[in-house]
Amino acid sequence: MAVTWLIMFTYLHRHPHLLREGVTAAFFRAERLRAIAGIIAPFVPVIIGRWYPLAALGLMVAMPVFYAATAEGLRGHQPDSG
Repeated sequence: MAVTWLIMFTYLHRHPHLLREGVTAAFFRAERLRAIAGIIAPFVPVIIGRWYPLAALGLMVAMPVFYAATAEGLRGHQPDSG
């Protein structure tokens, strides 16, 4: 799912003429970081869990918290809804 968001954010960043008035391409550039984190995040606990299972469990619990905290976009990069 995050790969789809990454493709969309990249496309919209490169084609600002498709954006609604008041929304900047910078918002989509910033949101690409969130999409990349969503691609990498599931692999980190798997790798860490090989040696530190409790730490991996902590990371797995923290992942939904990250997504909930950033559901409206990364802080300071929210689009103007006009």
